[in-house]
Amino acid sequence: MEHRVTPRERFIAALERRPLGGRVPHFELVFFLTMEAFGKLHPSQRTYHQWEQMEEKERRLRRREMADLYLATSEKVKTSLLLTIPEEEQTLFDRHMRHNGRSIGWDRVGYGSGGVVMEPGYDNTWACLIEMGTPGSALAPEMKTAAEALPRALQYRKPAKLSGVELVTDDPGDLNKDGFNESEGCFVLRGAGPLEFSYEKGEGAGLAPAFKVLGWTGPALATVSVDGKQVPCVSAVVDGNLILQVLGSVAGERAKVAVGR
Repeated sequence: MEHRVTPRERFIAALERRPLGGRVPHFELVFFLTMEAFGKLHPSQRTYHQWEQMEEKERRLRRREMADLYLATSEKVKTSLLLTIPEEEQTLFDRHMRHNGRSIGWDRVGYGSGGVVMEPGYDNTWACLIEMGTPGSALAPEMKTAAEALPRALQYRKPAKLSGVELVTDDPGDLNKDGFNESEGCFVLRGAGPLEFSYEKGEGAGLAPAFKVLGWTGPALATVSVDGKQVPCVSAVVDGNLILQVLGSVAGERAKVAVGR
């Protein structure tokens, strides 16, 4: 019997850059046009101020109705992965769910997935970035499980500690004012250059760290020094700021990084 490729298998194949025919696997970030498509208001646009006063039977019916709406949306736009974000909706798919006697079989991502817990103060999924590796990549190795990807995510959510350099803590997008811009995924430094500082990676992977140096007066760079060894980087000077990403990993727990020397 010929194997029928499932939407999940197609989505994984797309992430791994394997050739596919037919429709490109995709997902809807948010599909707000539920009123036009189904005559129902999108769950994120509703209010449930008396949610706790409802009987569990009524809450269960409302969850099922919202779940039905998400499934109908996915069928209408032919998505391969289901993403839910709003706060109340995190309980919809927090466990394996059956619908009309059959398994839904979706991979649940975003709020409520239970796979990776957000740190206090990080109330937005966009503050969490997980690098997806590809087979044969020297920079980002192949990752097939959340456990393998977690160190890459942690370097964004629990960034390395830098010392010996001026950190800019009021850059727009720095959610907790620690010198690491979560919205841009980079450390923000200040200096005309050259700079030298200590990089303590902590729980993160030390993979391809990125820096934005405000007030840079030198040229763009092709390499940086990590513990005395030249490591390639990609960089550009934009409006007097150096934007730089190291094309490699920091192997040890602590390293001495020199930029522009």
